[in-house]
Amino acid sequence: MAIARIDPAVGGTPAIAASDISPRPVSWWLAAAVAIIGAGYGVGIALLGTKAPQGKTDLLVVSSSWSAFGALFVLALAVERLINPVSEWLGPSTTDAAVERDKKVAAAQNTPTTATAKAAAEGQDRLTRARRETAIIAWAVATAVAYVACGGLKVLLLSAIVDTTRGGSPGRPLDLLVTGLVVGAGTKPLHDLVSNIQKASSGKTDAPAKVS
Repeated sequence: MAIARIDPAVGGTPAIAASDISPRPVSWWLAAAVAIIGAGYGVGIALLGTKAPQGKTDLLVVSSSWSAFGALFVLALAVERLINPVSEWLGPSTTDAAVERDKKVAAAQNTPTTATAKAAAEGQDRLTRARRETAIIAWAVATAVAYVACGGLKVLLLSAIVDTTRGGSPGRPLDLLVTGLVVGAGTKPLHDLVSNIQKASSGKTDAPAKVS
């Protein structure tokens, strides 16, 4: 629960109010995320198959010059770039929530009362909840796409790193479950990394030239 505090130097008398809106994600967004992941896993396992063929493996074999994690990094980056253009439409609009929050904060600064401070706190909680719900749906979509890609490309993490000559091999359904989760979880830090690089590059490009 957010608490809104109005700086008296900005808006006069301080007003403190608590929001009645929970910043936690709405339960149906969580259900939607589970459904998306389940659908992606179902398509992935259908493409992969539950049983290994006799003789030569049909799985993607990592060469000696590449590690299994290197292949997963490339796959995670490809998934991240694929969903990045539509990430703004995954979940509730954080842009609209931010605009609404800013309007309520400005109103609270101009008219510092308990009611306007409470409205500002509610606006902040709505923005926080929208960000969390968007992150959940984005992760679900990334994981679902990872399941489909791993199933179609026959990429399995555990099968690539486990020495089956010394012990048993994991089942394909479990292997795909783990691989898709790893690839899907890796898209978020990659997205943040690529975004930071793009912002730094844009800042250098837009910087004014020095006049000598």
